[in-house]
Amino acid sequence: MEPPTHPQYITKEYRKGMENQIVELLNKGFNGWPKIDINCSPKEYWRWKYLDNPTGIINMHVVLDQDKMICCDHGQPRRIKIDDKIRTCACRGDLTVDQDYRGKGVWSFSNDYATYTEKRDKFELVYYLTGNEKIIKRMSKIRPRFPRRLANWFKLEDFDKHVEHMPIEREWLVKAGFNVLKALNTKKNSELDCDTEIREITEFGSKFHDFWESIKNEYKFILERTPAYLNWRYTDPRPGKHTIYAAIKDNEIIGYIVLRINNFIKDYPIGYIVDLLTIDNSVSHALVEQAVEYFEKNQINLVNCLMVNGSKYDRSLRQNGFIDSRLPIHIFYQNNTIEDLFLGVTPRQLHFTWGDHDSLPHGISRT
Repeated sequence: MEPPTHPQYITKEYRKGMENQIVELLNKGFNGWPKIDINCSPKEYWRWKYLDNPTGIINMHVVLDQDKMICCDHGQPRRIKIDDKIRTCACRGDLTVDQDYRGKGVWSFSNDYATYTEKRDKFELVYYLTGNEKIIKRMSKIRPRFPRRLANWFKLEDFDKHVEHMPIEREWLVKAGFNVLKALNTKKNSELDCDTEIREITEFGSKFHDFWESIKNEYKFILERTPAYLNWRYTDPRPGKHTIYAAIKDNEIIGYIVLRINNFIKDYPIGYIVDLLTIDNSVSHALVEQAVEYFEKNQINLVNCLMVNGSKYDRSLRQNGFIDSRLPIHIFYQNNTIEDLFLGVTPRQLHFTWGDHDSLPHGISRT
């Protein structure tokens, strides 16, 4: 398979020394990048995200017009359990085009080159999660969608306070509907075994390997959650502070939850349940209950949680006051080698959270 070419533009795959130009282009292209509060420079965050990932694979390229960098395109390699096999895959993100070159075929050329490298490097599946309307329109024509709806569940304490910071259309009608749904989703206390402990932790130790091995076969699609991956994703300080709680019984891990407060909007921080994985409903209910307590303590008005609609976590979220926003979450994928992908799969066999995306949104349940 030959790489695509263009009469005007050329591609170059990442080489050391491109970092400053890439981060500058991302900052201009997205009007500020990344749109989360981080504990390092944007350049160090970029290094964490694309050079230091635990797969050891680097997949990114830039597009040049002569010597000018006009586009950068990133793949974040991931290992995903699909059916009964751990497969090398990627999450695509942080594609931006210089404003002077938009509408001139750069995006399409870059996307074609990304597809070439993904097949060359034997990524079995690549997924894309986007809220950009132009990209959604393009992707709808060339890529299939994730087989089940992704639901962004949200918990909102004060509707009027939210509207002050994020005005919405038909406010009175939305507020009326919100009040009805909030009343229906009544709080129910957890019924956790007395010998199960919910404990805050600062790292994912070796026992999480045993937990992953015990739970992975429940799913036909789930990102590999080994201690190496979880520590890179949630305990490295560069992407910002994550708060982690584990459920422990008989000295074994039976579930965990990862929380994040995004302070990108300085006067309106937003909470996220970034990741949640448990063996049963009583454990998930207790962990979500712990999350609600944590966000209330930190005076967070809005909390988001992403799950596959119909997952085993729906009940725990609803009974802790979360509401399905019903807003569309657009995720597309490219299947390169997998036969019968998603054939006969049920919602409970699919797992996808905000932590499986390449970043966090900075608004209410929209990406």
